[in-house]
Amino acid sequence: VLNVGALPCNCWMAGSALLLDPTVDTAAALDCLVSAIAELPWPLLWLDQVSFDDSTWQAFRGAAERAGLSVSVREHFQIGQVEIGNDWELFKTNQMKGDHRRKINRLVRKLNETGGAELKIYRDIPPEQVDELLRRGFAVEDRSWKGAEGTSVLKNPTIFEQYRKEAQLLARLGHLELIFLEHRGQPIAFVYGWNAKSVHFLAKVGYDESFARFAPGQQLILRLLEKYHTDSNMRLLDFAGPFVDFHKVWTSRSYPVGPLVVATPQLLGRGLFHAYTN
Repeated sequence: VLNVGALPCNCWMAGSALLLDPTVDTAAALDCLVSAIAELPWPLLWLDQVSFDDSTWQAFRGAAERAGLSVSVREHFQIGQVEIGNDWELFKTNQMKGDHRRKINRLVRKLNETGGAELKIYRDIPPEQVDELLRRGFAVEDRSWKGAEGTSVLKNPTIFEQYRKEAQLLARLGHLELIFLEHRGQPIAFVYGWNAKSVHFLAKVGYDESFARFAPGQQLILRLLEKYHTDSNMRLLDFAGPFVDFHKVWTSRSYPVGPLVVATPQLLGRGLFHAYTN
């Protein structure tokens, strides 16, 4: 109905980062940025899926309020994170609930009885290998209920092409991380994600339905966290999406995400902001 200022985004990625050089005078830089809001052609800035508790976004809100602008944030969902240390046994004792720990240990033993599983992490992937690995990974998801219902990535060529282009870009930047849990050489669970600044962002996970009795997705996360606990460079696993039960059993902390709305000084902006917040 109305044109508003938004972040660059598409239906796969919200684009909610505020890039700010940490070595500059933060307040001065943001005061300069916010001073231009009055010149914008829109009545509102409507910034979706902002991690508004992040220090840079908090500084932006502070600058807007210093300029006398009305600002609102609303939580739409939480995103879970798993903090990674250097003591795996301590993590299992303190972070994994007893019922969850006993259940997944039992499933690991059952899978071991049938031949076990191996975790494989692909990093620094040459661009010419990206497409092959990506298809191999999404073929795992296609063997789940998503494939049967026609909602898997491989059943939707446009969506696969978006992931392919994104993966190629991530690979060129050195951030792409594709993870497989393999049973007798066959992948039974798969994670598509990226790794940057000591954080793995887990964007998508899939599993082979015929192995569902072993909870292969959960076993992949277990083995991945164990591996990360041996890597002094890793500090977080971020589930990169709204809380679901799959995340909650692992999460040690979370952060809110939602729209950050700023009214421009014009009368229409103030009126729309009042209607939105009341």
